[in-house]
Amino acid sequence: MKIQVGVVYGGKSVEHEVSVISALQAMKSFDHNKYEIIPIYYGKDQQFYTGRKAMEAATYQKLEDIPKLLEVVDWVREGQEVFLKYRRLFRVKQRLDVVFPIMHGASGEDGKFQGFLETLGVPYCESSVLSCAIVQDKAMMRRVLNSVQVPLVDGFEITRSECILHPETLIEKAEQVGGPWIIKPVSGGSSIGILCCDDKDQLLPTALECFAFDSKLVVEHRFTDFREFNIGLLGDHDDIKLSLIEEVFKSDTILSYVDKYGGSSSKGMESISRRLPAGIEDEICEAIKEAARNAFKVCECSGVVRIDFLYDNETKALYLNEINTIPGSLAAYLFKDMSRQELLDRCINLAFRKERNAKKIVSTIESSLLKNSAFDGIKK
Repeated sequence: MKIQVGVVYGGKSVEHEVSVISALQAMKSFDHNKYEIIPIYYGKDQQFYTGRKAMEAATYQKLEDIPKLLEVVDWVREGQEVFLKYRRLFRVKQRLDVVFPIMHGASGEDGKFQGFLETLGVPYCESSVLSCAIVQDKAMMRRVLNSVQVPLVDGFEITRSECILHPETLIEKAEQVGGPWIIKPVSGGSSIGILCCDDKDQLLPTALECFAFDSKLVVEHRFTDFREFNIGLLGDHDDIKLSLIEEVFKSDTILSYVDKYGGSSSKGMESISRRLPAGIEDEICEAIKEAARNAFKVCECSGVVRIDFLYDNETKALYLNEINTIPGSLAAYLFKDMSRQELLDRCINLAFRKERNAKKIVSTIESSLLKNSAFDGIKK
């Protein structure tokens, strides 16, 4: 009997289209002799859809037409199993043995959807609720990584209300960091909403523009002469496999959304201009690997993750820039010694191992509290 894998993609975030590309790549690459793939598209209307046409790229050319092409489904738990139930088709349902979330950004990569799956009690791939929540919030990630001395670019976090009520705080903190600056929405991804600033007089208007994408920002010093390196990690706390290290190339001040996805709409992150392997000195290579392992462990990541680094050519210093718990194209192109099919297979196995470990945790104790209590003495 085939394992029923629900692949969830789409979502409410600005990375919606990127998610669709990553998911279509993955669904075509599974071992279809071993797995039955159930595409589950999460629309901008916050409905879940499935159907035969869900695995066709043409279905997503006009998002407003999707309700006509696919079937709306609901998630239900019956006994020890989780199903998708079709709303329009009487008594038709689809069992799910494991779920593979491939939603980038807010609502998919920030722990919210993982919490939904935990509540349903269905095994799922990739990182946990806590891990996703920490990593997706760049400010929280900085706090966690600072606690274990992972090297980070000088920067600070600031909220919309702080900027509006006390704009001098933004200027003062930015001057302490030193310009030029890069300003990032804390929960953004794919370089969407990220802006650069060279003049302190433009800090406030630039920050206010970034607040269109989030209510909190991270402001960091921006290097002008630097290189960018990425590495993939696959596994969990007990067993981590590292990929090759790539160097990626930008066409502008920063690696933009167009750099990442403009080259080929069907290849996603695979279309970026890169050198793989990076061809860097052993010292830099080992520093990247050590920092990546430490970050992966302290943030309790699992599954496949991509970690991005900046190397300042002037100071010869390396800095961790970002952790991606559901990376574009699942970072499969970085693992040259294994096929995409094998990578997906390992992710499924990790999901089942995570579920087995969770079941070993005691969640019930013997108690007569509810049986013997009249509730009158319970604190209110």
